[in-house]
Amino acid sequence: MKTTVAQDSELTDLLRELRLLVVMPTSDGIGQPDLEMDKKKTADFLRATSRLAALAKEIAANGEAKREPTSIKERYTPMAEKAMNAANPETMELIRRDGERADVLRAKQRADETLIAFSQGKKKMDAAPDKVTNAAGDVEAARARADATMFKRRS
Repeated sequence: MKTTVAQDSELTDLLRELRLLVVMPTSDGIGQPDLEMDKKKTADFLRATSRLAALAKEIAANGEAKREPTSIKERYTPMAEKAMNAANPETMELIRRDGERADVLRAKQRADETLIAFSQGKKKMDAAPDKVTNAAGDVEAARARADATMFKRRS
């Protein structure tokens, strides 16, 4: 993880402060517990640990951000290129199947979202039959495409 000079110095100060808090007494000189000192020590611990957590998040953000691929192309292009360069054509077929499954799942999700919106009254009911039919058609079309390609591969 990369840290800046300011983060390094703040981290050093926080660790020094935490070490001092650990050895800080919570009783008066004759062994009787001092509740005020205990409350102050607890408050200081909480403040220091929250600052430490914020600093840790900041330091973690300095590292390389990991971004999830958002589109099918971003997700499968690196794998497809690797499969094309590989001697095994079955790998490419597995990638295609996975993409087809993703299409079917997205179509199902759109259909479910549409049905939920209609059932909650968020969309007009007069347009409901057309929208539901279209959403169901999307699911069926995606399934048909997946089935057709699977059938072609088997024969």
